[in-house]
Amino acid sequence: MNRHFHIKIFTLIWLSLSGVLAMAEAPSLTRLYPCGGCVGTTITVTATGKFATWPVQVDCYPAHVQWKPLSENGKFEVTIPPDAPSRIYLVRFYTPEGSSVVKRFLVDDVPCQMETEPNNLIKSGNPIETVPRQIFGVLQKGGDVDAYRVSLKAGSTLVATLDAQKWLQSPLDALIQLADERGNVVAENIDTHNLDPQLSYTVKKDGVYALRVMGFPEAPDSTISFVGNDNCQYRLTLTTSGHMEMAFPLAISLQTPTAIKPLGLGLPENFSPWTQTASALGELNLNHPLATGQASIPVVAHPVYSEPIIEEAKAVSPPLGLCGVIREPKQQDLWCVSLEKDKTYRFEVESHNIGSPLDPIIRLLNAEGKEVQKVDESNGNRDPNFVWKANATGVFKLIVEDAEGFHGPFHFYRVFIKPVEPNVIIKGTVDHVEGEVGKPIEVKLTVERTDGFAEVLEAEWVAEPAYPLPANCTVTSSVSDKEGESAKELKWTLQSPTALSQAIRLQIRSKADPNRTFPVTFGDEKAPNLWLTVTPPK
Repeated sequence: MNRHFHIKIFTLIWLSLSGVLAMAEAPSLTRLYPCGGCVGTTITVTATGKFATWPVQVDCYPAHVQWKPLSENGKFEVTIPPDAPSRIYLVRFYTPEGSSVVKRFLVDDVPCQMETEPNNLIKSGNPIETVPRQIFGVLQKGGDVDAYRVSLKAGSTLVATLDAQKWLQSPLDALIQLADERGNVVAENIDTHNLDPQLSYTVKKDGVYALRVMGFPEAPDSTISFVGNDNCQYRLTLTTSGHMEMAFPLAISLQTPTAIKPLGLGLPENFSPWTQTASALGELNLNHPLATGQASIPVVAHPVYSEPIIEEAKAVSPPLGLCGVIREPKQQDLWCVSLEKDKTYRFEVESHNIGSPLDPIIRLLNAEGKEVQKVDESNGNRDPNFVWKANATGVFKLIVEDAEGFHGPFHFYRVFIKPVEPNVIIKGTVDHVEGEVGKPIEVKLTVERTDGFAEVLEAEWVAEPAYPLPANCTVTSSVSDKEGESAKELKWTLQSPTALSQAIRLQIRSKADPNRTFPVTFGDEKAPNLWLTVTPPK
């Protein structure tokens, strides 16, 4: 065998490998199914998309859940430890060629099962052996109806909660029905939590009941039939032991022990409050072993009050949070608040946006009882928000009520009142970027300045031990000026001498005050990290 033959063989192998490398693409992820699981279990998850390179690597945030690619393309063994927090996890796949988008994966402490077809008819509905139970399903095609059969005892109360649009961002306006053994609908619901339905039914007689899931398009169109496609995923939670909707108060102060009272449907009598202390700002996720459901409430740096303050002598001053529930017909909650003349305040109300049926109206009265502000909706949002400059120093009365006088145990609200201060929000429109070795890779950031924010800004990489950048890596940032077009954007650029695929974190620093930094989020999911891929030269 001569030298020329060896060269020919080597050339053929190199050309073959080059063709494979040229065809390799970044992973493309469109769906995870099931899109969640129960703590303390190991499940098989199927990823839908395109994975030219297999196996892929997985980045899961937070990193409590372990993902192991199996031999079959798109299949994963997912292990959820017993101590994994119940929350939304952000999952992405990556290879040396690039990264997928981020997808949601829900972790809860309720035993789960997957929908199996065919189950369109009541008689072929999937059996639910025990409750509580969460079922992950998909309305796969137009006209699809998923049915589940469950045995119920007279006197028990079934709570069925479907999560689709809110938690999973499914393009679905879902409907759920409960039917008896003869097919008679005994309860149904649509649009309890925005577009997601929930029903509660106290059983009249023992029997096997059928719970049916169907849906319409999220955006109404001329279609008069049920919708279905690969993206119409849902999580259906069934329980007869109580479901937690929210925790009260609806916010807590940092480092302040707070008695948390659950709000929900069919909660047992021994479901007593517990004390919670938050050690960090952000969101606090809460659940309870005696009920399904979970609540997420903000942790704030200022006081939070959960009982109306009707005495002027006990008036409170911003910044503050006010939390209440409109339980009685035509109830009006009154809060005495001290404001300073010529100071501008922002009033932010949250109710409908956090799952309450309350349609809040806010009225502000001065010391003489004269109405100085009345706000119902804000830019089409049922939750009123407004900015107001106080025309006097003294005690003002803030009144919260429902626009139609409606009431109920879940007609809750929270109001944040803060002095208006200049602020800035920085976002990356994508959650991953790709480029080549030796070439500049640009990350574009949008800068949203509010209330007169006029600081000059620069972007910078945040060094993290788990994700170091290579030596001789060059990073630069544009400057976002106080005004003009550059005030609306920032560009952070990296040039790497070697290939890499990893997460990076950016932050924004004020040029006027180097001690002031601002966080950056990326993509639709507001991920804290950006995935950066640098490939060899083509």
